Amino acid sequence: MPDFERTMELLNILHILAQSKHYRILSSIGYSSQLNVHESARLNNIYKFILDNFRNDIDLKTVARYANMTPQAFSKYFRERTRKNYITFLNEVKIGYACRLITEKKMNISQICYECGYTNLSNFNRQFRRIMDLTPTQYARQFE
Repeated sequence: MPDFERTMELLNILHILAQSKHYRILSSIGYSSQLNVHESARLNNIYKFILDNFRNDIDLKTVARYANMTPQAFSKYFRERTRKNYITFLNEVKIGYACRLITEKKMNISQICYECGYTNLSNFNRQFRRIMDLTPTQYARQFE
C-alpha cells in the first residue's frame, strides 16, 4: 500500500477511534477537543490536502484558500484542533517523509531535502534537527 494511502488509513483509524462510544479520557478537560462529524471530515480533508501537496509550496494562504477560510481564521481553526500551528505541522510531515526516504537509502541527503519540498539545505537540516533531535546524517547512520 503506498505511503499516503497508509497515512490516510491511519487518519481514518484515528477518526474511528475518536467516534467510538467506548473510551476513557486520559487528559484533563482543558485538553479535550469536541469535534462533530462535519468538523472531523473538514479536518481530514485538510490533512489529505497537506499530505497530497506537501512537496509543493503550500503556504498558509494556499491551504486556507483550500479550506475556504481566511489565513487568520484557518490558523486559529488549525491550532485549536491540532494544538500546533500549520507550519509546524507541515514541517513534521516533510521530515517524516524525509525519514522514510533516508531509511530507503536510495537518495543522498541533498536529494531528499528537495524531494521533501525544501528549497534550502540548511533550513532542511535545521528543521530535521529540531524535530528529530538528530541531523539527517546522524539519523541515516542509525540504519547502516
